[in-house]
Amino acid sequence: MSERRSRVCSRSPEHDLGELEPWVNVCPVCGSDLEDVKPPEPPPEPEPPPEPERAPVDDAPRAEEFPPLRPEKPAPEPPSEESAEEDKEPALPAPALVCKKNPGHDISNRDADAIKCPHPRCGGTLIQLECEKDLRHDLSKRRPDRFTCPECEDPLVRLVCSFDRNHSMVGRGAGQTACPICGHALLRERYKGPSGKERPTLLRRLWLLIQQYWRAPIGAVAGVVVVTVLAIVIIANWRSIWPPERCAAMRDVNTALNAVTKQLERGISAADASKSAELHLSCNSVEPALLLLRRAYEEGDAGAARTLGGLFDPTLGQEVIGHQPPNPPRSVEWYVRAVKGGDQASRSDLERLASWLQNQPDSDSPKTQALIETAQDALGGK
Repeated sequence: MSERRSRVCSRSPEHDLGELEPWVNVCPVCGSDLEDVKPPEPPPEPEPPPEPERAPVDDAPRAEEFPPLRPEKPAPEPPSEESAEEDKEPALPAPALVCKKNPGHDISNRDADAIKCPHPRCGGTLIQLECEKDLRHDLSKRRPDRFTCPECEDPLVRLVCSFDRNHSMVGRGAGQTACPICGHALLRERYKGPSGKERPTLLRRLWLLIQQYWRAPIGAVAGVVVVTVLAIVIIANWRSIWPPERCAAMRDVNTALNAVTKQLERGISAADASKSAELHLSCNSVEPALLLLRRAYEEGDAGAARTLGGLFDPTLGQEVIGHQPPNPPRSVEWYVRAVKGGDQASRSDLERLASWLQNQPDSDSPKTQALIETAQDALGGK
C-alpha cells in the first residue's frame, strides 16, 4: 500500500486541507492548485559543546568577574520634516471588494484570503473597486445599487493585472500599483456594473454640485436680479438718462416758444407746467422753461419760484441745468417770492445768497445793501 502524498495549497500553505480526497487537486478555501511536498528530514543531533577549561583558583577578585556597566540608551532623534509631513498625509482607505457576479452580495463573512464570493450558490469572483477621481474617497458607504463614488459621484474603476486579467486583487493593499501575485503593473478600467451599462445619475450629480458649490448659483441669481432691477430703472428713466428725440425740435427757440405759448393759451396746471419746464431745461431750452415756470408760480407753485431763483443764483453756477448768467437781483426776487409762498427749502438758498452778497467788495453800495435788506426782511429780520 503506497504512502499518502503530503500536499499544500500553492497560494497559501497555511490553508487547512482537512480530510481531502486524493483525487482533488484544488484548494477548498481559495480555489488555487495543490502542490506535493516532501516530508521534512529530521534535523541532525547537535554535538555536545566542549567543556571549558577550568582556570586556576584564585582568591583575589579580578576585573573580569564584575559585570560591565549597562550602556546608556541613545537619545531619540527628533522627527524630521519629511516624516512629519508623511504623518500629516491622510491614510488611504482599505480597497473595496465586491462580487463580480452580484455586487449586492454581503462578503463580510468571507475568509481573509478567499477570492470567491461566500454567498451560497454564487461563487463569483471578488473584484476590487476604487474612485476614478480620488483614491482617498471611501467606498464603504456606497449603496449596492449605485455604481458611482458616494462622495463625489464620479465613476468607479476596476483594477486588473496587465499580465493576467484573472489574477485576484484580494491581497492588494491601499495605493499599491503592482499585481499582488506577479508584480506586473495594474490597469484601471471603468466599472459599469453587472449589466454593463452606467446608470443615469444626472439629477443626483446636479444636486451634489449645488451642495458643494451653492455660493456660485446664489451669486448668479443675485447678479441676475441686480441686472434686472437696473434694466427696469434705466427703462423707466430713459428720458432723463438719454435726451429724447423731441430735444431736436426744442433746439429751435422760436418753434419752442410758439409751442409753449399755445400751450399756455389753452391753459395748463401748475404741476404740468413745472414738469414741462424740467423737460425743456434738460434739453437746454431755457426761454420756454422760464415762461412755464412763471405760469407754474402764478398757479400757486412756490417751488417754481425757487427754481427760477436758482437759474440766476451766482453761488450755484454749473450745479443747475440751464443756469443763466449770474443776476443777484433777479435771484433774490424769486427766492423772496418762494419764501413768502411757503417753500421752506428756499430759505437756506436765500440765506446763502445774502451771506455771499455781504462778502462782496461792493457790499457797502446802496444797491447791494438794498438786496441784503430785502433778503433779511423775507427771512424774518435776521
